[in-house]
Amino acid sequence: MNTRKKMYVYIISFMMIMRCSGSDTNGSAPLYYMGQEPPGLQPKVFALGLISLSNRYEHALCLSMDGRECYLVVRSADWSIKQILVMNYEDGQWTPPVQASFSDNESESSCLTDNDQFLYFGRSVDI
Repeated sequence: MNTRKKMYVYIISFMMIMRCSGSDTNGSAPLYYMGQEPPGLQPKVFALGLISLSNRYEHALCLSMDGRECYLVVRSADWSIKQILVMNYEDGQWTPPVQASFSDNESESSCLTDNDQFLYFGRSVDI
């Protein structure tokens, strides 16, 4: 991978970390941490049965500023499929994750901008 592509990957990764770390706006349940108990000092599986499912890998979870929209990237266990899924908090519960309309089987990371107006995502090594 050339230096320019590496720089893009680092920038997008940094943006995702900064955006997702600030996604909790008011700490109110059930939106805070998606209604899950924070793990504290011990790691644990996140949202088992809703986000974390067997036979796939989940990463790059990103929440909107109000905590009512969630994007995440999933990969199949054999790494043949990479999709961005979206979930919404409606009527007091999270909708099941569905493939985002713009996502294909090569979608990588996802990150909302600070004002929730744009979502950046990668495809393999391209933005």
